[in-house]
Amino acid sequence: MLTVSVCTTPIRPTPTNFPPFGSMAVIQSLRTIGIDSDFYDIDYHRYSDQQVESYFLKNQFDVVGISAVVSTAYENTKRISNTIRRVSPSTLVVLGGNLGASAELVLRKTEIDVCVIGDGELTFKEVVSRLSIIPRNRLRENIHQSLIGVEGLAYLNDNDEFIFSGFRKAPSEEDILTPDFSILEKSNSLDHFVYNVQDRDVLELLRIRFPELVFPKETTVFAAKGCVARCTFCHRWERGYRVRPLDQLIDHIQHLYSNYGVRSLSFGDENFGSNQEITRELVSFLGQLGISWEVAGVRARTVSPEEFEFWKKNGCRRAIYGIESGSETILRVMQKGTTVEQNTSAMNWIKEAGLDTTLQLVIGMPGETDSTISETISFAKNIVDSYCRKGSLPSLNCSINYAQALPGTPLYEYARQYGWLGETLDSEELYLEKISDLDAYSNDHFLNYTGLPLLKVLMWRYRILGEVDAFYLENRLGVRLTLLQTIQSSIYGFAMGVKFVTGWNFKIRFGSPLLQQVESKITENGVDESGYFNIQKGSQFSLLYLARINLISYPLLAIFVAINNQKSLSNTFKLLIEHLWWSSTKRLVKKKLTPTVTLRKLIDVRETSSKFEGSAEMVAIRNGR
Repeated sequence: MLTVSVCTTPIRPTPTNFPPFGSMAVIQSLRTIGIDSDFYDIDYHRYSDQQVESYFLKNQFDVVGISAVVSTAYENTKRISNTIRRVSPSTLVVLGGNLGASAELVLRKTEIDVCVIGDGELTFKEVVSRLSIIPRNRLRENIHQSLIGVEGLAYLNDNDEFIFSGFRKAPSEEDILTPDFSILEKSNSLDHFVYNVQDRDVLELLRIRFPELVFPKETTVFAAKGCVARCTFCHRWERGYRVRPLDQLIDHIQHLYSNYGVRSLSFGDENFGSNQEITRELVSFLGQLGISWEVAGVRARTVSPEEFEFWKKNGCRRAIYGIESGSETILRVMQKGTTVEQNTSAMNWIKEAGLDTTLQLVIGMPGETDSTISETISFAKNIVDSYCRKGSLPSLNCSINYAQALPGTPLYEYARQYGWLGETLDSEELYLEKISDLDAYSNDHFLNYTGLPLLKVLMWRYRILGEVDAFYLENRLGVRLTLLQTIQSSIYGFAMGVKFVTGWNFKIRFGSPLLQQVESKITENGVDESGYFNIQKGSQFSLLYLARINLISYPLLAIFVAINNQKSLSNTFKLLIEHLWWSSTKRLVKKKLTPTVTLRKLIDVRETSSKFEGSAEMVAIRNGR
């Protein structure tokens, strides 16, 4: 019997509470052919390099499957595969996950033997099944002949040629396995993924409903796989949307309820509610159980005020859209399939139903300009009441990330086609190394496609947050400044900027009760950089915008952001000088490409592949199914 290990890689600086569903599905799939694989969850346990080396040296597995769910796992994947090859030379190393979108690079630059392209549980099971008839000490030397006819694989053949066997038929709804949480128990990570409810309001409600539970639990589940949209910054192997069989899903939730004390759920779907009939039955079931729940991915085009009211009545507390932009132009570039009007209505319905939400934005796409950012700011002001919590400020419930070019996305192909990633595998690897182990909220991954100075682009996040907070302070909290207070607020805004850059903990008092109240509101709210959301204070700059002295606010913000976003003084000056030079010569600079349509219309992977290093076989993978 073959010995198999399935392991995860760190994909962010800290592990999230989202269970490793992909690895769990692979492990469960292998059980159907009699393979009880080990689970080595490096992402959660954060084992040291020495621990990883000792584990693979001791066990000498026949096959190791590395789950690299996103391309930010490249550097860790390379290090882990190199370790396995050094201490266990005969082990066959198979890669699964979205990093496979760079399959040829991975195969040529790391010790990965085979890449699984697409959903991995069925393909990996077939690979292991075929290998089971080969002598264990000859797995790697016989791998190519053994895998002939297996769809969904990429590898280098005996002649060092890149081979892609084509996409496997997409798994059906019936192929979706119910996650077995006993896998998490065995790996000593259950308490991380099934955890005590943290939200005080939710906890208080659940303790009233379920007095027998001292510590009601929360976890993540999914009702469907896939997405009905085709956003140009988002990577997915499979088109289409597959809803889990309702009876299977209900049994799963009931199991979590009865065996793990789960009374709060977070649905990790990208399109929760798209199948309205099944969703309504599911929501009714959740209401009967008395569970409190939230959804992190709702499509603005597939909901209605009536649905939200029904969800609220049956325990929903929070629903979040991927709004991404308040500009019609950028929504087209992203191929969101929604309009600003639709998004405005959908956000307002959240408020009317009494649900909580977060405004999620993605900025810095090709085609983004000061004008499109201004449109997003106007949008955020227009719907501010839908996402600003009582007693807080809008910025504390607004998540803004810069567009991240990940392999397998039209945005990545756009970056390749127009020269931001170079033309060799070496240059492409440098980029993957640069974005490795980064959260989405990090600016370090950002490629500036806009044609505008990088400093200006980096200021956009704080401009949005600062302007919207200033709008809220003035129009909802009634903050009105006299001339003296305007001057004071500018000084105060400068001081808050100094705190922002240096981290110094000091207070400034001007004697004005109004400004003292604003200072208290600004400083009492924290920052959440969680991996799911990027919630940062914009309020430290809100008074610069409230003062309405743009001649002061813009240069001060530029200085603060230049210092904060760079690690050396020389880079800070470079950002500032680049911006000053652009400002003085922008009328002379040739206008660069500014997309106004979906990026899919601007890229041609097949036509441009000839100028890039690598096999023509990669074209099919880059184009997707």
